[in-house]
Amino acid sequence: MDTNVFSYLYSGIGWFMIKIYAMGWMLVPAIFLAGATVFALRMVPISFSRRRWLLVAAGCLLLSASFFCDKQCIALNTEYTGWLRFIFSAAGSGLLIPGLWGIGNTMLRLRRTGAVRRESEQRYRSLFNSASDEIFLTDLSGAITEVNQGACDRLVYSYAELTAKNISDLHPDHQPLDIKKVLTKIETGSPYQFESQYQTSDGVCFPVEIKSKMIAINDSYHIIWTAHDISDRKEMEKRIVGVVIETEERERERFARDLHDGLGPLLSAIKLYVGELGADEIEKTERDELLRYSNELIDEAISSTRTISNNIAPHLISKYGLIKAIESYIKKINLTHTISIDFNAVNTQPDYNRTIDLIHFRAVTELINNTIKHAGADNIRISMEEADGQLVLLYADNGRGFDPDEALRRSPEGIGLKNILSRVQSVKGTITFDNHAANGVLIRIVTPAELTV
Repeated sequence: MDTNVFSYLYSGIGWFMIKIYAMGWMLVPAIFLAGATVFALRMVPISFSRRRWLLVAAGCLLLSASFFCDKQCIALNTEYTGWLRFIFSAAGSGLLIPGLWGIGNTMLRLRRTGAVRRESEQRYRSLFNSASDEIFLTDLSGAITEVNQGACDRLVYSYAELTAKNISDLHPDHQPLDIKKVLTKIETGSPYQFESQYQTSDGVCFPVEIKSKMIAINDSYHIIWTAHDISDRKEMEKRIVGVVIETEERERERFARDLHDGLGPLLSAIKLYVGELGADEIEKTERDELLRYSNELIDEAISSTRTISNNIAPHLISKYGLIKAIESYIKKINLTHTISIDFNAVNTQPDYNRTIDLIHFRAVTELINNTIKHAGADNIRISMEEADGQLVLLYADNGRGFDPDEALRRSPEGIGLKNILSRVQSVKGTITFDNHAANGVLIRIVTPAELTV
C-alpha cells in the first residue's frame, strides 16, 4: 500500500483498529470499541496532504494538544463514500494516537446508500437498454462514450466496437454528419432534430430521424443522440409519391382517351357537315337538314366537353360548393333505386378551400362506387361535420366489408383507395378503417377545414 494512505479494518467481533502509514514514521496502533456490527471495509481519504498531516502531528507533540478534522473518505474497491472524523492527541509517551468518531452508523448509512445507488443504476440501465430507438452519449467531439443495446442490435456492432467509434463514423460517406453544425444548434440548450442515415457494420444504410441535445454530466458537457428508424415512413412516402405519379398518368391517359373518343368524332362530323354546307348545288331543304344536324353535333360536343370538364373538376363544386355537389351526386344515384344513400351535414360551410372540396368530393364518389361494385350493400350512410378546425367525413355501408391493407396491395383494383389515401395525406389528414365482415365498413376521414400556406 502507498505510504500516504490511511486505512482501517473493522473486524467481525466489533473491534476497530487504526493504522497510520507515513514517510519514515513508526506504526502506532490504538484499539477502540465501536459496536457489534459485522462487516469489513477499508476507508481512505479522497484528498490527502502528507505535509499537512505531519505538521499537525508535530504540533500535537510539541504543545501536548489535541486536534481533529473531518475528511471525506471512500471505501477501497467499492463506491461507498462518507465523512469520517480523525482525532489526534498527545499521549503520555509522546506518541501520536489517532482515532475515529461515529463509525458504526456511518458505515450502515454507506451500505444502504450504496445499495440504493446500485438499484437506481440498474433501473436506469434496464430502461436505457430496453429503448427501441438507438441512443448514444458522446463528448463534444463526437467520441461515443455510452450506447444502448438497441443501437448495437440495429447497427450490428458490439458495445466495445461502438464505444471505440466517433458518432460521425456511423454515417455513410454520401451523407456525412456535420458535428460543428449540430453544436451550433444545441449550444443554447435546445434540442436539434434532423434527418440523416446510419450505416450498419455490413454496409447497409437506413434513414433515421435524430434528436440531439447537450447535457452536463460531472461538470463536463456531452451530447445525447436519440435516433429513430424511419424506414417504414420513407417507404410509405415513396409509395404515396408513386401513387400520385401513377394517378396523374392515368388521368392524362383518360383525358386523352375522352378527347379522342368523345370530342374527336363529333368534331370530325361537324367538319364534314360544314364542308357540305359550302357546296353551291345543295338544295335548301338539304341545307336546312345539314344545319340542324350540325347544331345537334355542336350541342353534343358541348355536352361532351362539359362531361370531360366535370370529370376533372366538377362544375357543381365551383358553382354551388362541396355540400351541394355531394347532394346532387347522391340524388342522381338514388334515382336509380339500386341503393339507398343517406347524407347529413352538420355545422358545415357551403364551400371550403378548393383542395379540401375536391378531396372530400372525390372520396365520397369513389367510396360510393366501390360499395356499389364490390360490397353488395343496399344502404349507405354519409355524414360530414366541422369541429375544432377539422372537417370530419364518416362513411358507412352494410355490405361485406374489406381488408384495407389487402385492397391497397392490389393493383389496379386498389388504385381508387390509394388515390383517396394519397389525397388525404397530402393535406396532413388522416383516414381510418373499421371493418366488420358481417356489418359492412366504417371509414373516417379527417382533414383541416382550412389550409394554411
